[in-house]
Amino acid sequence: MDLHLDDRLLHGRILHGWAPVLRPARVLLISPALADARGRALYAEAGAELDAALRFLAPGGEPPPAPAPGDFWLTDAPGGARWLLASGLAVARLVIIGLREAGGRALAEDLRAGAATLARLDDLAAAGVEILHQPFPGGPARTLRSLLAGDHA
Repeated sequence: MDLHLDDRLLHGRILHGWAPVLRPARVLLISPALADARGRALYAEAGAELDAALRFLAPGGEPPPAPAPGDFWLTDAPGGARWLLASGLAVARLVIIGLREAGGRALAEDLRAGAATLARLDDLAAAGVEILHQPFPGGPARTLRSLLAGDHA
């Protein structure tokens, strides 16, 4: 399965860029912020225009469902991928759409990560997860390794 990462979780780029291209049947949102009803209500309102079922998953809560064709998995931090892996799901690729950590290392437009996050991403890569940065569907996908090496083209 592919897991997408954007620190803003559900927003315009997802609603108007990724969702129309992928036409998901289900959008599965993974974030600790979704553990309470208030967090879920905010994202439910944002996702009301999606022609897809929304599922809210909070790490440490109920286990994730089995992946199905037409799923769009989205998390706001690398911890979402670690939780899925610990739950027994196979994450083949982590596609970073946007990650903007204050004070982090600028690797590309919409990709700024601190040392702790880079270490988590490195752990995921060591576990066999391919880490890519692809802000827009159909746009170029660059590996994290190439970005760390300074390939910003």
